Amino acid sequence: MGCESAALHCGTGCYTDSMSIIATWSEGVFKPTGEVRGAVPGKAYRVFSDEELLELTEGVEWLKATQPSFEFWNNDDDAVYDRL
Repeated sequence: MGCESAALHCGTGCYTDSMSIIATWSEGVFKPTGEVRGAVPGKAYRVFSDEELLELTEGVEWLKATQPSFEFWNNDDDAVYDRL
């Protein structure tokens, strides 16, 4: 089996605990090409290809663009709902 290089974006399902690494795929195993920081031995990580990550982040940018349309909710009368 050949060896391919790809950027892998790893996360635990919660995007606050994530990392990005470059790795090669060889003989059924992803092998990092450099130092990996923050990984916990034995912990499972979800791996995304560049294409998958782009697809995920495109949705986030669209949501950010809609935020200004909800500014009318930012007022003192509705502040009690901010803590829900």
